[in-house]
Amino acid sequence: MKYFGIEENYFKIKLEKPLKNSKRQYMERKGFFITLSLDNYKGFGEVAPLPGFSKESLDESLWAIEQLKKVLKNDVNYEPRELFDLFELFASDTPCLNFALDIALYDILSQIKKVSISKYINKNSLNKINFSSMNVNSVKEGDIIKVKLGVNNLESDIKHLKKIQSDLHVNACYRLDANNSYSVKDTIFLLNEIKKFNIEFIEEPLSNMSIDNLKKIKKYSGINIALDESIIANKYEKLIANGLIDYVVFKASLFGSIKQIKHFSEYLKKHNVKLILSSALHSPIGNMSNIHVASFLELDNKHGLNNYMFYNYSNTDVPYQNDSSFVDLQLISGLGTFYGN
Repeated sequence: MKYFGIEENYFKIKLEKPLKNSKRQYMERKGFFITLSLDNYKGFGEVAPLPGFSKESLDESLWAIEQLKKVLKNDVNYEPRELFDLFELFASDTPCLNFALDIALYDILSQIKKVSISKYINKNSLNKINFSSMNVNSVKEGDIIKVKLGVNNLESDIKHLKKIQSDLHVNACYRLDANNSYSVKDTIFLLNEIKKFNIEFIEEPLSNMSIDNLKKIKKYSGINIALDESIIANKYEKLIANGLIDYVVFKASLFGSIKQIKHFSEYLKKHNVKLILSSALHSPIGNMSNIHVASFLELDNKHGLNNYMFYNYSNTDVPYQNDSSFVDLQLISGLGTFYGN
């Protein structure tokens, strides 16, 4: 395929509703879109490191892509495998960039085949990806709700959960995201107070996520434990090897290449750990990129990938509506969205 360049287009998007956790508040997202041009096709990706979470800064990603562009020659033919290898080489320290470059190339390759990215990568990919919810006002029977904890004190967290439970008129399941907020004692107290709730897992509950501390939580309650921040920080292998982790809440776009994501998924399967995809507050390009990951990994669960409550997507930005509980990928070619439309 003949290479005609990579362009960057910067963006800054304000969130419709700020997202606050125990460590910081997100009011806006900054990053840049990349446009990869090969033959007569254009592929898109989004580079948006998440402050306080990602390994790299936006400046580091920009520096890496400039080094890559110096190596690639316009009007020269490259095999896809050559490009994937170059992406991995020059973006090895900038996983958000590596992910975006891979997505942009897969966007082109799947457009040529007139299939979705996920179907191009895996012919058995899922046609439908289901969403969990963070909006308790639109919860339906059997929905899964993610609730952020640790923003206030423990007493306030318990009151908040009990109020949600009492206000709901349906049977719902909870995913609790504690963002490393509690001690072992406080976690046990919390779980005792809400032991009648239907809880799928609690995510990163402890300020010290040590093997000994997690064993105490497991011994007391047997509750499912999920990792999130620890995955990007590469602090997970011993916890998983000791059988203490049941779920991984995964921000794929912050992790690295598609090849690395596939390997990580296989690693989790070997240890009987379930994988849930989660948003890193992306624009439609990043959002759809993560949806395709959930599809080609065949993750038949409810994922935190409906970004409507954070952004005012128009109906043409993403192939699902504001109140959707799922997205259907069957009629999509390539990524399924692009910027500037």
